[in-house]
Amino acid sequence: RMFIGNAIKIIPVINNKYEFILVDAMKDSKSRLDLLLEIYKKSKLKFCIIQDGGWANHAFKDFCKKKKLKLYSFGKIQFAFKK
Repeated sequence: RMFIGNAIKIIPVINNKYEFILVDAMKDSKSRLDLLLEIYKKSKLKFCIIQDGGWANHAFKDFCKKKKLKLYSFGKIQFAFKK
């Protein structure tokens, strides 16, 4: 499934859990961290989150540290996995 629109409005109303989540939402650090924490609630026990725009701020790094996730970077793309 693909959801298009303002991620801050869309994520809270999603009722399903996902294994693979791609986030392409340019937000300030606080908004991005809040969004990632909301996305975390929508993830299955084993999941992968891919985010573009990690170069803009450290929210994804802070999120991974808070949730004890391994952070991987590939250029401007960042990945977090929970196995």
